[in-house]
Amino acid sequence: MSTIRKTIHNLLKLSKSVAQRAGDSFTFMMKISLLISLSVLIVLLFFSTTTHHGEKLIEVADTVHPNRDTHLEELNKEEPATNISHILFGIASSANTWADRTQLNRIWWDPNATRGFVWLDEPLAHSESTHSSPLIRVSEDTSRFKYSCSFGNRSAIRIARIVLESFRLGIDDVRWFVMGDEHRRPLYISERGIWEFAGRGDYARRSR
Repeated sequence: MSTIRKTIHNLLKLSKSVAQRAGDSFTFMMKISLLISLSVLIVLLFFSTTTHHGEKLIEVADTVHPNRDTHLEELNKEEPATNISHILFGIASSANTWADRTQLNRIWWDPNATRGFVWLDEPLAHSESTHSSPLIRVSEDTSRFKYSCSFGNRSAIRIARIVLESFRLGIDDVRWFVMGDEHRRPLYISERGIWEFAGRGDYARRSR
């Protein structure tokens, strides 16, 4: 009789243990399922928010740059090869000597193709600009710059600033600035060689 009771007691104890383990397993599975569900929900919310913001960014981009596709097409267009009209010449001269030099500069100057200016140290007493020679401009006053070189001439400062002054004019479609003085005429006379040489370089890379 006692043996039967003991057996029944053991069976009841075993059943309780099994039930407890089953309950623990069920609870564990529920926790795992809940965690997975929360993870999926978070991911969905994240992608939904990201997509929404992405659409907003596209809308803003369309508002700010409505013609961006056209702009990109223009940038991708092949630019024409460099020619003499893409070069802006800057010639350093003096009001005292220009009258004697102007005829020589007309040899290479082509009013229908070449562009540039003669930069003088002071205005001419009588205007001598003609269609067959470069336009005349007066260089900025450089007296504020110190010149401590023991040799040479202070006019070197003015001549060196001609490229800067030419750039500040903001002339359209200039790819190269060529500067020289009135004594370097052979350089300009062979202007075809200049623009052919300039055409081999990447002017866009040098302007960045």
